[in-house]
Amino acid sequence: MQSQEGEQRRRRWEAPPPYIRGETPIEVKNPEGDLVTKGDWACLTMGVRVRKEILSRVARDNEGFFERCPEARRRFDVLCQELDNPGQVRLSLLERSCEAGEEDLESWNDYMRQVGVGEGENGVTWLSAPWCLAEFLIYRRLAGEIFRYWDGESGGGDPFILQKRQGCMSSLPNLSPLCAKLLEKFPSKEDDGVTSLSGDPSVLFPFFLSSLWGNQADLSLWPVEEPGGEGGRDGETEEKGTERPQAPSGASLLADDSGKLLAYLKEKQQLGKSEGNNFALRRVDFVTDNAGFELLTDLLLAEALLSSGIAGEVRMQVKYHPTFVSDACASDVDSHISSLCGGSMDRKEEGVSGGGGQMKEKEKERLRLVGERLRRRREKGQLTVIPHPFWSQGIPMWEMARRHEKLERDLKENSDLCIVKGDANYRRLLGDRQWELSIPFSEVCGYWPCPLLALRTLKAEMGVGMDWSLMAKASKEFPNEWMINGHFGVVQFTS
Repeated sequence: MQSQEGEQRRRRWEAPPPYIRGETPIEVKNPEGDLVTKGDWACLTMGVRVRKEILSRVARDNEGFFERCPEARRRFDVLCQELDNPGQVRLSLLERSCEAGEEDLESWNDYMRQVGVGEGENGVTWLSAPWCLAEFLIYRRLAGEIFRYWDGESGGGDPFILQKRQGCMSSLPNLSPLCAKLLEKFPSKEDDGVTSLSGDPSVLFPFFLSSLWGNQADLSLWPVEEPGGEGGRDGETEEKGTERPQAPSGASLLADDSGKLLAYLKEKQQLGKSEGNNFALRRVDFVTDNAGFELLTDLLLAEALLSSGIAGEVRMQVKYHPTFVSDACASDVDSHISSLCGGSMDRKEEGVSGGGGQMKEKEKERLRLVGERLRRRREKGQLTVIPHPFWSQGIPMWEMARRHEKLERDLKENSDLCIVKGDANYRRLLGDRQWELSIPFSEVCGYWPCPLLALRTLKAEMGVGMDWSLMAKASKEFPNEWMINGHFGVVQFTS
């Protein structure tokens, strides 16, 4: 059976499906040939959303920096002009812009040459390049040539910091019930030690699901606005502090490998007890996605993993530079923990207003207790934060072994579970290619160097490992939107 599966995998990889590109609409059909969905989200993103929504917001939120740095404004205007004509402007290789950092430059340019960047009249445009590469490249250019992110005080810093702080502060009231559940299931000890290695790992699953659906909160899709302002998608209004719709725990899952994950955790738990360990997994890695509500739910899941004895260490693998408006960078992790410790929505800090009303003292205390536990984890080295260039590159994840061998070896040798969060990371797991939607997840992502758990809400017209009958129901409920509106999700595991 294994040899047959291996042969199927080999054949698929000998002729992989084409890249998703902004110039090509997507059509997905089931095995009977019926159209399941049709869309042009990649084209809409590269042709409209990035230029008219995201870059326009960057200009508004960073007026002071652009006034101080006219050269940065000039370069920003050049990028905007390129994206005014994305099907005509050909991409160029990156050049060094900062005095420090930019350790990703060589691997970026090497991959871009591989897919046709820099070939003159035959080179790829913003629309004909692989979608993932083109979209990530926008944020790399913002970080390097425009905001000089790695140059410290002489640069412009994080162009999305205001939105990320607003997203964090507006999320705190919605986090209080989950904090209460954490404190109930895993009462704090003076040394923040393990509660019980013999406990049932299934008690963790509400925290896994909260981390999954926390991925619905994506500021590149639903920007945080001042009360009464325009936000959300399609012109919908969303006040800060308003709870985004949370899907039912299981009803909106198009793939659910929770059973496989639970079996793996129980197996490792038994092995840990037999070997006299205090934990089941040596280290759990999070390849993080959004700051704000999602990062807060990730941190609560991290604390649950540590308190339960499932994990001895949790490592947050964060973006190397600001990406996709709301993606978490190293400084965001500690600032979110500090916000929990403050436990307040009624203070103003660096232009961040509370919004959403005030919390009761009991709710603030819950946040503070969880925040202090996380802060102690950071001090003891049980919760670590690692920014790596690879996580901010629009390169297929299977390129890790060739381009970032040290990172790949570390995961292989030291991580017992890697949780990959969000839609953009998932697109990279699939190599930004249009695989058949029902192909087993393990066939496409079996290259990962350690046990892998993908938690994703669908925001792009691609995927694998999903059930056709469930997809048909989703398509009927949200025609041509079910793969991009964040209502449906997947929990996919391979060891």
